[in-house]
Amino acid sequence: MTSSCSSPDLVALVHDPALPDPDPQPAHDVPGAAPADGQGEELVSETAAVALLTEVIARYGQLIQAGRRDGMDPQRLDELVAQWQACMRDRTRLQEADAGEVARLVARYAARLKELKAS
Repeated sequence: MTSSCSSPDLVALVHDPALPDPDPQPAHDVPGAAPADGQGEELVSETAAVALLTEVIARYGQLIQAGRRDGMDPQRLDELVAQWQACMRDRTRLQEADAGEVARLVARYAARLKELKAS
């Protein structure tokens, strides 16, 4: 039996494994998440911080996929990939970060997520 990858149902299920899940749990749904405006350096749980960075990573993934599909300017696409990679590294760093560093990362990425949602 032969299968075709052009089936709309199959195409919808296939995604680039190098990119994150495009629909993570939003950080604002996680108990202990910092306010989206990034005010103050509140103590934030690592779980909430990971959820926030995962949401930012997913947004970058969506932009990268759309850019590749739509023929985005290669320089802009490279910038998005670099920002996606930096966010991935920061999410990994959360495991060893102290409370102050976690709060700074949350503030930075809450602002970034706000910008990404506005664009």
